[in-house]
Amino acid sequence: DPSSMPSSEPTSCPTVCFSLSQGSSSDVVVPVTASADSVSFYSRGNPLASSYNGAVQNVSETCVMFLYEDLSNCGSFSLFVVMDAPVDDGTGGEADLIFSGDFSNPEVADDPITNPVDMYSYSSTLDKTKVHWEWAGPYTDGLAQSVQLDNMGDSIDVKFDGLPVGIDYWKFVTGPDRTGTSSTDLNLAATLNITRVTCS
Repeated sequence: DPSSMPSSEPTSCPTVCFSLSQGSSSDVVVPVTASADSVSFYSRGNPLASSYNGAVQNVSETCVMFLYEDLSNCGSFSLFVVMDAPVDDGTGGEADLIFSGDFSNPEVADDPITNPVDMYSYSSTLDKTKVHWEWAGPYTDGLAQSVQLDNMGDSIDVKFDGLPVGIDYWKFVTGPDRTGTSSTDLNLAATLNITRVTCS
């Protein structure tokens, strides 16, 4: 009976927790999960051109981040960054983020690394990547990057290099709901540390 056969794809992955820390402020999040790879979940350009079209809601004038886990590849995580919302007030914006590690060749580059305006610059000496985005009002910018957070204590740091233009808020969305209905408000002027921790 085919109906009694186990599914080849899990409907959930073991719960994994990450701490978000900025100075004395902290919170715990879990990845957003869905049955799609990172490229498909970001859905750049479909239906809105040159923009994020994923299930987690992006917000006007806001940098939205979340960790993502594909249900067909449990234990592998990607960091999503989405700047602004398409077809909002038409203002566009400009932002620079610095990531610990190599983010110079992300799974999704919005816009692509061949774009003459957006830049993904990795320094092997510092082991940091500076990403520069500029976007027009009807679009978003951002990325999806595979991150190595396999073991307890593994971490990455993210910070804005100067205050962004057209971005007034920074939110980190928690899963596992694929639409990410809960989020943590972050400080645009402080470094964000993301660390894998034991779930309590």
